[in-house]
Amino acid sequence: MADLDRKKEDIMNDLEQANALTDAAEDLYSQFNFKKALEYFNNGLELLMSIKKRTKDDKKFNNRMRKRIEEVLIRAETCKKQIKMSK
Repeated sequence: MADLDRKKEDIMNDLEQANALTDAAEDLYSQFNFKKALEYFNNGLELLMSIKKRTKDDKKFNNRMRKRIEEVLIRAETCKKQIKMSK
């Protein structure tokens, strides 16, 4: 049981960190700092994908992670387009 509690705690900590990274990326994006925003989005995506892999047993939570990953991917792609346009 302690292992399960520890796993949940680790997942929640990673989720909190991923949310902080994507929130910071949104702030950077709104300041037109697209390269730094893309870096933050990528780091957030890595954490979200790691969480998704570790929670595949929980279909409902895993589905929410998939949707969140898709949202962040779209924002990261938008950053890439902005970087290309600014060159």
